Amino acid sequence: LDAIPAEAEVHADALRLRGLLALAAGRPAEAAARLAEAVLARPDQPGLHRDHARALRAAGQHAEAEGVLRDAVARWPHDPDLAFMAAMAAHDRGDEAGAMKGMQQILQRTPRHPGALNYIGFAWAEEGVRLREAEAMLRLALQQRPEDPAITDSLGWVLYRQGRLAEAEQAVRAALAGSPGEPEVLFHLAAVLRAAGKAAEAKAALEAALKHSPDAKARRLWQVRWRRLEQAPKPPQAPPAPPPE
Repeated sequence: LDAIPAEAEVHADALRLRGLLALAAGRPAEAAARLAEAVLARPDQPGLHRDHARALRAAGQHAEAEGVLRDAVARWPHDPDLAFMAAMAAHDRGDEAGAMKGMQQILQRTPRHPGALNYIGFAWAEEGVRLREAEAMLRLALQQRPEDPAITDSLGWVLYRQGRLAEAEQAVRAALAGSPGEPEVLFHLAAVLRAAGKAAEAKAALEAALKHSPDAKARRLWQVRWRRLEQAPKPPQAPPAPPPE
């Protein structure tokens, strides 16, 4: 790849490949630098802007990522994936209202966008609001990405919020099979098991979530959330319900 001259037609492709390889290898700062070069070589490619922003986010450069995405969305306002990443950038800096507004705008133009459906469905599950509507959105997202563990986990969480614990456990375990060791999924499994009265299994799942958390800050977050769960009433168990129309 290094031997490809800058004037070659495939130079930008080579830079992109180097960037994506660096990102996959856990070197996001290097990836961002290579992808920035690719964007300079081919500024007319929206996919390069998406990749560049993704690398910047992975490197923790959220403000820079948001700037890249803001410029790209202004240039390609009808690209739903750019709009989705811009909404996620707003979420990263704590602007949840802005992120939600962005996701809703995506669905106005692209009603079946799985990422936006998942974001809104999970957000409503977290708040405990519009749960049946959230379930419908997540099932629609799963029709398009049936093996996506993040969407499957979101569905499990909304089922948990409805008190449909057996269905919730099945969904969250399926998500965990697709994303082993994912702390958030393990935490959700612990919450579901606790609500179902399976205390020993819940404790083991929580310990696994803490073990797989990347750092002490993340572990503290799960511990705080667990204490809140312990203080809150358990969701009332409900019989399985048919899927929404």
